[in-house]
Amino acid sequence: FRATGLSTFSSLSLSLSSGSHLVCSLVHRHPDWRIINLDNVSLHCDCSDLLCNSKWYTSLFPRQGDVCNSRLVNHIFSTESIDVIFHLAAKTHVESSFECPSSFQHVNIDGTGILLGAAHQARHQLQRFIYVSTDEVYGAGVEQVFDESSPLRPSNPYSATKAAAEYLVRSYWDQYKFPIIITRSNNIYGPRHTIQGTLPKSQIYNVGTTCEIPIVQLARELVTMVTDGEKRT
Repeated sequence: FRATGLSTFSSLSLSLSSGSHLVCSLVHRHPDWRIINLDNVSLHCDCSDLLCNSKWYTSLFPRQGDVCNSRLVNHIFSTESIDVIFHLAAKTHVESSFECPSSFQHVNIDGTGILLGAAHQARHQLQRFIYVSTDEVYGAGVEQVFDESSPLRPSNPYSATKAAAEYLVRSYWDQYKFPIIITRSNNIYGPRHTIQGTLPKSQIYNVGTTCEIPIVQLARELVTMVTDGEKRT
């Protein structure tokens, strides 16, 4: 969902909630941007490279903190002139969301609300609020194809909280014409990501859905896909 067109910026102040690989990529590509990264440094990310970058690049300002800390978030917006927000902070993993759904509600919904409120009330007018959601808001489906017009049918507490956060973000566009962009990507893995992000420790992947699959079987299918892809190239 895009409420406004995306412009090309020559210089800006950028705030990110989580997303260490995105931070490092932007630091390398746009050394003239002032980048403020708010991250609670959870067990699913490795910020060692990020901290090293902060020593070499004067444009990066890492802040360890929680997006649910309204005092901290308001302080950042009152002391910085932020142009763009990339909001990636969230509690993830479907299996964990069944064990403690309230913590997912707190971070994914309440945290998004705190960030939206602070950004809207900031003295400096925001140019973009980019909310990174998930394709799991569409529900489970192996053979189905989804697009932006597909109905939302979250099938677990994690995806339900992400869908709720999407509606919260869109409400700021409906009420204030707040310049939002919502993305829905599938599972992403890469540098500074733990193995559990790709292969969870539990025995079943997509637990609680109609597409449950044993982890061992999933690993074998992934290896087959990668091997077949290498043969074709």
